[in-house]
Amino acid sequence: MRAAIRSRPATAADEQAWQDELACWGIQSAPESEPDVIEVWDEHRTVLEWWLDIPVFLCWNGPVCLGMDVCQIKADADLSGRDITPDDYRKLKLIAQVMTEELNRRE
Repeated sequence: MRAAIRSRPATAADEQAWQDELACWGIQSAPESEPDVIEVWDEHRTVLEWWLDIPVFLCWNGPVCLGMDVCQIKADADLSGRDITPDDYRKLKLIAQVMTEELNRRE
């Protein structure tokens, strides 16, 4: 079975911060469009929500992505009381590995 994952709605403060940043770069925002909905299998929902919920997920050394910040992941799991399994952690490591490779391919 597949289900859609939706990010939390942007607040007015989020929107204003985004508009301020665009203005700093001299960019005018594009007209609003409907957000894309990405359907995922239920078996991946927990891990994807975990991935999207952790703000400092990856370690960086300048422009080079070093991979998953395991200490942040462990702290988040412990402090949030997240119910995770070893399989969830394995899936999270896979996401981090793919993201690291893709980010480091950028020029």
